[in-house]
Amino acid sequence: MTAKRPAETASSPLPPSSIIAHSTSPPTIRRKLNNSLHASIKRGSTEDWDSGDYESQKDNTTEEGEIVESPAAPSSRSDGRRVFHIKGSDGQHGSASTPSSPAQLEQDRVKLSQVVIASGSSTPKALPSSIPIKHHFYGCSFAKVEYDELGKLGEGTFGEVYKARHKRTGRLVALKKILMHNEKEGFPITALREIRILKELSHKNVIPLLEMTIERAVWDKNTKKRGQIYMVTPYMDHDLAGLLENPSVSFSIAQIKCYMLQLLAGTKYLHDNQILHRDMKAANLLIDNEGILKIADFGLARKFEEEPPKFGDEGAGPARREYTNCVVTRWYRPPELLLGERKYTAAIDMWGVGCIFGEMYRHKPILAGTSDMDQLQKIFMLCGSPTQEAMPGWDKLPDAGGLRFPQFPRRLESDFNEIGAVGVALLADMLTLDPRKRITAVNAISHSFFTTKPLPAAPHELPSYVSSHEYDARKLREQRAIRYEPNSRGRQQRWNQGQ
Repeated sequence: MTAKRPAETASSPLPPSSIIAHSTSPPTIRRKLNNSLHASIKRGSTEDWDSGDYESQKDNTTEEGEIVESPAAPSSRSDGRRVFHIKGSDGQHGSASTPSSPAQLEQDRVKLSQVVIASGSSTPKALPSSIPIKHHFYGCSFAKVEYDELGKLGEGTFGEVYKARHKRTGRLVALKKILMHNEKEGFPITALREIRILKELSHKNVIPLLEMTIERAVWDKNTKKRGQIYMVTPYMDHDLAGLLENPSVSFSIAQIKCYMLQLLAGTKYLHDNQILHRDMKAANLLIDNEGILKIADFGLARKFEEEPPKFGDEGAGPARREYTNCVVTRWYRPPELLLGERKYTAAIDMWGVGCIFGEMYRHKPILAGTSDMDQLQKIFMLCGSPTQEAMPGWDKLPDAGGLRFPQFPRRLESDFNEIGAVGVALLADMLTLDPRKRITAVNAISHSFFTTKPLPAAPHELPSYVSSHEYDARKLREQRAIRYEPNSRGRQQRWNQGQ
């Protein structure tokens, strides 16, 4: 079964459930990809996988969609190449050959990457010779053959990101290494969902997945190195968090409006296609020196069942089913999640968009709590204490039992008066305590904030900056925090000569 394509996605020859049957993938990596992708291929979707129902998806044994080597391969080809095929639901096989030596890789890679084996299909489908680089998934390649690594861009719980240059084209890309915390459990479910979703999406304000690339394992007498799997995306010069921490960067109101319109356009596209991002924050918004903003890091994203928000509707409506509430970075987490809500909607993303909006003016997070309770207190100090009028049913949420908060007066309008009355109104709509009344992306785009002067700048009118990433800013903060360390005699000595 093939999953439904998003409504606004450009036509593509790649079925969402397809796999590139690629060349000389190491047996260990092929096996891990097989085991983890079985259920996705068989069902045609990973949208039901979440922390609450993952246990039911652990059975990785199925014949359908498995990449296997043809037993007749060695004798069936005169050139000595091995033949692999993918078994479909009809029991038929599509096949692709693999080069027998690394010297043939560059010659055969392009041919092989143009063969798509669709689940349930008995014949390979050839891709067109010209593929728009920003909107199509190429396939799989070898990292050491195709890319020169240039340095580290960031790291997190689910992966590390490196800057690299494509050897043949010179194009800069970002390589996101997928971390295998427990290889016995197979391919990480977060990475599988992220790959799945990114292959389905195509929008100028959403980061595209260009291809997957692998680094082969090395096991010999002198070296023991595990294989690595990377996601390849376009390189972006900055992330918003890095720009906001750069003391030489200041945003004009027209610039903020330009970035906010792009953020809302990308968010609307996700919600129109029933996708929750679930980790909206400044560090996950990438910006290039052409002024284009793209939403990135879909490791926590998933499909939702409710109808997409419609223009003119008040809020995203009621939720139909439960999801895990262990999502969204704390500083951008809405109050309903902090109080244990598991039935939530696209409104949780809009709270994060509101936090980012305020952060663009302050150049720092506006709700930086040190714990969940402190985060709730900071939210209520800004937006006012929860009441049955402001947040109906808050005291009935799973983690609200016994919680009592002082009667904080609402300070949002006075604290952000520098934004102006229209800007504060938009911020207040985004930071509404009641998720059912929180403004949606489709309505926010039409807000009068974007039609009042100064009007939003065009992306190409925005200034360019020296590369700024949150990872670099964090490393600098760590160096400044550890200026001194005790020497052997207990005296303080200078830790960093540059400080």
